Amino acid sequence: MNPYKILKVSADAAPKEIIQAMGRAMREKRYSGRKLAQAQKMLLDPILGVAQRFLHCLDLANIKQSLEPFDTLKANGKQHIDLTRLTIFDEDVCNRKKSS
Repeated sequence: MNPYKILKVSADAAPKEIIQAMGRAMREKRYSGRKLAQAQKMLLDPILGVAQRFLHCLDLANIKQSLEPFDTLKANGKQHIDLTRLTIFDEDVCNRKKSS
């Protein structure tokens, strides 16, 4: 449950804004009174408010959209990163073992 989306407030909303948003949300009747009360309680409580800001600070929808080009490459079977193995380090390790 994202209380910011339920009450339609930003992460830096003041307590007064949260209370006003609660009134608007109750008039809209999109969510139950219990869910609205839980969202308001989470945002007004200092500790729970910090936890919610941490949990919901990223908009995952935007991140998912930015990753879609990589998903299409993967689905088409194309390799988008070409990795090569550097054997120079292996040779150095082998030489050290032989000298010991």
